[in-house]
Amino acid sequence: MTIGAPAVPNEVDGIGHYRYRRDRSQGGQQVDDLDRSIEGRVAANPEYAAFLDAEVRRQRLIRQLVEMRKANGLTQADVAAAMKVGQSVVAEIESSKADVRYSTLDRYADAVSGHRARLELVRDPA
Repeated sequence: MTIGAPAVPNEVDGIGHYRYRRDRSQGGQQVDDLDRSIEGRVAANPEYAAFLDAEVRRQRLIRQLVEMRKANGLTQADVAAAMKVGQSVVAEIESSKADVRYSTLDRYADAVSGHRARLELVRDPA
C-alpha cells in the first residue's frame, strides 16, 4: 500500500497554499499575509520552496496515518503498545511538530495499519 495523495488547495499552509493562492490571485482574488511572506522567502532563497513542499508532504503523510489509525479503531495507547513506546511518543508523532526518524514513522505506519502498510519511496510523476 502506498500512502499519499495529491494536495488539496489550502489543506496545509505552505507552498501548496502559496501556489494555489498565487494562481487565484492572478484571477483577481486577494493575496493574504501568508502568501506575501512565502513569496518573500522564496525570492530570498529559492530552495525555500522545495523545503515547504517537503514539509507539506510530511504533514500530509502523518495526517493520513492518523486517519488510518482512527479508521482501524485504534487509540494512541494501542499504537504505543504495538510499537513498544510510550503513548507520548505516539502523540508527538501525530502532532507532526517533531521531525521523527524514518524508522520510527515506518513502525508507526505498520502499527496503525495492522501490518498492512509500509513506507516506501515512489517516483514523482512530474
